[in-house]
Amino acid sequence: MPRLAVTLIPLLLAGLFFAACDGGGDEPDARVSIVDLELGQGPEAAENDTLRVAYEGRLQGTSEIFDSSDRHGGFIDFVLGVGQVIDGWERGLPGMRVGGTRVLTIPPELAYGRRGAGCSTDTTCIVPPNSTLIFQVRLLALNPADPQVP
Repeated sequence: MPRLAVTLIPLLLAGLFFAACDGGGDEPDARVSIVDLELGQGPEAAENDTLRVAYEGRLQGTSEIFDSSDRHGGFIDFVLGVGQVIDGWERGLPGMRVGGTRVLTIPPELAYGRRGAGCSTDTTCIVPPNSTLIFQVRLLALNPADPQVP
């Protein structure tokens, strides 16, 4: 399972994958639940900002951790609003402040949809099809001087 988890980060950051999968953000009624655990300080994250985040992703219902930034060097960098991450992150992270921690509950249609993610040939998936995901995300920096290229 940990070996499969390493393959999930490219899925999280691959905008083309999400556009091709059945989970895209074209569901007008789909909503991300946002709960701020800590507000943070400084400017708010906005479209076209590079965000450096630490995160942990769990499957709703089982609370099983399917991915974590700890498995990828402690953080990831991505540009908000350009399709590098799942639609649930695109909708749930604007307005966060550096140092803030937010919990996002993301329905399947704004995550990996009917296909799931990290599926192997024997149909086992790191994220099963139609999964609601819960991410705890901490914003570490906005527009870091040395962004890491995924």
